[in-house]
Amino acid sequence: MDIGAAGPAANRASRAALDGRYQDAIKAYQEALSLAPHAANLHYALGLVLAEVQQDKKAIKSFQKASQLAPHNPEPMTEEARLHIRAQRYDLAKQVLEKVLEHHPTHAPALNNRGVVAFLEESYSEACDFFERAVQSHSQFRDAWFNLADTYAMLGNIEGEKRARSRYYEVGKE
Repeated sequence: MDIGAAGPAANRASRAALDGRYQDAIKAYQEALSLAPHAANLHYALGLVLAEVQQDKKAIKSFQKASQLAPHNPEPMTEEARLHIRAQRYDLAKQVLEKVLEHHPTHAPALNNRGVVAFLEESYSEACDFFERAVQSHSQFRDAWFNLADTYAMLGNIEGEKRARSRYYEVGKE
C-alpha cells in the first residue's frame, strides 16, 4: 500500500526503532497511522515496537488490525501468537497459529511457534513434528533447528539431537 503523506513519519519511526529509541518510534508510527490508517505495514511495524517495550496488549491490537487489513500476510498473526506464548496463553496462541497454518501450511515461523507451544505443553512428539516441518520449509531457520535439537533430546533421540544441533551451528556460520 502506498502510504503517501505518512512516508516521512514512517521513515522517522523506522530509524528510531533501529536506533533503539522505541518511544520516539511509537509516536512517529502513530503519527504515520493518523495519515494512513489503512496501512497494514504501519500497524505491523507499530506492533513490533510495542512488543519490544512489553506493551503486549497494544501490540496484539496492532497485529490484529494489520491482519484485518492484509489477511493474506501471515506475519502479523504469527507475531500475535508469539505474544500469547510469552504470556503463557497457549490456547490462544494455538488458535491463532492454526488459522495461519490453514492458509500458509509451510510458514516456518508459524510452524516453529506451534512447536514451541507443544513443547511447553510437554507434547514432545507433536513439537517434533512442527519443528521438523519448519526446517523442511526453511532449512536456514536457526531457531527451529535449535528447538528441534532440544525436542529430540527430550525424546531421547541422541543422534537426532546431534544432527539438529550441528545444523543449528552450521546455519549460524553461513
